[in-house]
Amino acid sequence: MHSLKQRMEQHGFVSHKDYEYALRCMNNSAATHIKTLNIEGEPGRRKTAFANALAQALDYKNICYYEFGLEQKAPIVIQFDSEEQTLDAEPMHEFEKSIIEACALSEAESTILILDQLHLAQFKDHMSLHSFITSKSWNSNGSQYIANAANLVIILISETEIYHALQQSSFKIWVDSLHQAGEPPQYFELDLDPSAQSWILAVADIFSALSLNPTLNTYQKIAFDIEHHVRSADQLRISLYGWVEGIAYPSLFTEQMDRLFLHAQTCIENYIGIDEPIELSGNLTKDKA
Repeated sequence: MHSLKQRMEQHGFVSHKDYEYALRCMNNSAATHIKTLNIEGEPGRRKTAFANALAQALDYKNICYYEFGLEQKAPIVIQFDSEEQTLDAEPMHEFEKSIIEACALSEAESTILILDQLHLAQFKDHMSLHSFITSKSWNSNGSQYIANAANLVIILISETEIYHALQQSSFKIWVDSLHQAGEPPQYFELDLDPSAQSWILAVADIFSALSLNPTLNTYQKIAFDIEHHVRSADQLRISLYGWVEGIAYPSLFTEQMDRLFLHAQTCIENYIGIDEPIELSGNLTKDKA
């Protein structure tokens, strides 16, 4: 049986953390409202990737997704005759449709509703959402839609703090961005000989200078490149930029980086048994073009 962390990796979200304990907390039986997860983290789409991977890793039958800020509602024009026309009632908001759909699906099957970019929602939507989470019902045009709280989970994603009442009715977690300190892997974790530890530490120094802490899975990809392809500092730059999330390309071309890459190149040469040092190719430039 794979852990939650491993299952999420299979669906595209790689992290140092295992969020299994956080999920157990969210399922607290003392909470009488719809189970709601408030995902916080640095700006970017990593939180969205987390929500999608979590929903798939937990094998939810239905994954509903709505993103605020995209919808442009067009009024419906009713033509009575050649001269008279009127506007129909305001069409239903897609946000409201997503709520109603989640209610219907949750009647019989496990359902996750992901509400993304919540900071772009109107405040009345925050209030309506809080009312739905606590009452488990949604009223629209005289009709009431009931959610099966046993089957429904709501995930909230916002780039700013959400409405206070929503915070009170949700369990908050922080999704890491890999921009954090960490220890480099040991050679045996990568199935390598002890002699590989020198280049592992040299590459880790590069990541430390970039304020990055890649996962073991990323180190495994880099190790394969070093075993089979990397024969110069420039080639190592290409491999790291290609595989590691969060690298700003220009940051690889500073005097400090030149020194670190040259040291890593020497370690790699010693590891793979190259006697003659390889000069920098000079093919890479600082320009992205």
